[in-house]
Amino acid sequence: MVLSQRHSPLARAQTAPLSLDIGRIAGMAAAMTLNIAALMLLLVPVSAPMPSSALDDSDHVIKWVDYEKPKPKPEPIPIFEKIRPATNDPKPKIVQAQPTPQPVATQTDIVVPEGTEYVEPQPVGPQVDTTAIATPTEPQAASSLEYALAPPPAYPRDALMDGLQGTVYLKVLVDVDGKPLSVEIQRSSGHRKLDDAAKRQVLKKWKFRPAIQNGQAIQVYGIVPVHFSLERQ
Repeated sequence: MVLSQRHSPLARAQTAPLSLDIGRIAGMAAAMTLNIAALMLLLVPVSAPMPSSALDDSDHVIKWVDYEKPKPKPEPIPIFEKIRPATNDPKPKIVQAQPTPQPVATQTDIVVPEGTEYVEPQPVGPQVDTTAIATPTEPQAASSLEYALAPPPAYPRDALMDGLQGTVYLKVLVDVDGKPLSVEIQRSSGHRKLDDAAKRQVLKKWKFRPAIQNGQAIQVYGIVPVHFSLERQ
């Protein structure tokens, strides 16, 4: 009968001879060297050192300067103008005009032939123009006036509401250009509202044909009626 003997790993390790792995040790040493170099680079400060000239304050000198207040501006010196005394201008001398001597009529002997009667000369006066002086003529009365423009007046609202109607006769003075110069009431319609409306309309809106006499336009006056009727409204 054959008995097999089994050995544990610990027993094999104890029995195996010890040997150094030089390659492995060299790799580990190189890795540690690289890590130490990288750590040293990280510890180097990032900012560059300041130059020594910036830290040296020996060239900088601080001086104290006294503050001077601004001097006040001098007040302006008033300038007085010299006022010259008014001098009396010499008044112009008034020279009186010497009266011109009037001619003195001298009586001279007048020789008249025999057989003729002596007639004393009459004094000659200023000549008077004998032409007729034209005097302005007064406005002529016309039997009728010719209308150039005669729009009917607007019916007064109050008179329309009150039912007023009638006819007013107006005396109109017409100028040489046909425009009314004045308007008077010749005969009332019996209602003042209608009379006033007719006067305003004729004076402001109406126009007549100029009256002609001897080839010239003249002023005339005539009577014109103005009707107010409710049937036309």
